[in-house]
Amino acid sequence: MASALVLAATLIFEKKASVYVGEGSSFLEFIPAIIIISYLEDRGPALAATILMVAAGLWARSTLNGQISGEDWARAILLVVSGGVIAMTFHRLRQDLRELLEVAEARLAAVEATENRYRWAFERAAMGFANTNERGELLQSNRRLSEMTGYEEEELAQLRLETLVHPDDRDALAQLLAGLGNDSASFASEVRLLKKNGSAFWARLTLSSSVPDGVLSESIFVVVDDISERR
Repeated sequence: MASALVLAATLIFEKKASVYVGEGSSFLEFIPAIIIISYLEDRGPALAATILMVAAGLWARSTLNGQISGEDWARAILLVVSGGVIAMTFHRLRQDLRELLEVAEARLAAVEATENRYRWAFERAAMGFANTNERGELLQSNRRLSEMTGYEEEELAQLRLETLVHPDDRDALAQLLAGLGNDSASFASEVRLLKKNGSAFWARLTLSSSVPDGVLSESIFVVVDDISERR
């Protein structure tokens, strides 16, 4: 609809320009309309609109002057060539953009598939998994950790990792966090964790950070392995 309106307005303008300006008018006034139509439509409609504009311009000059001059023919041919180049340029840009979008969608699908596999493994793992930030706030936890501690996942999200550790073993947790900040990507220790009912159980607590150079990660991966039976 927008392209049709642009084409109609341009043809009306050309008709009036041919009457009032006469031979001094040229086909250059069609160029903006061709650019707009090429942007809105594909190359087919743009080329068709270009040919229609050329035909209308030649007809207006033939009606006004009784004949079409060689200069008008030259301008018409130049407009057809220019319109074709503009239409093909926008068509190529549209193709390139489509290809880029397809690549981006394929990569996004791959990322989503990987994330789904990670989430599946995270939720169904035999050990307790959680993510915590540098302040010790539990950002995410899996089903196994809930079973170990007796807390619901929503309740764990409101706790700090330190809260789950027995008061006598919190120094070990502090050492784990300090170890992550001192050029170590992973640190583990055997500590006692507290359940919701107040009872304690032994667990091997492993904190992992993927950030190098002694910079503490904003997200620390926590692995909890229940070793009560062995202890």
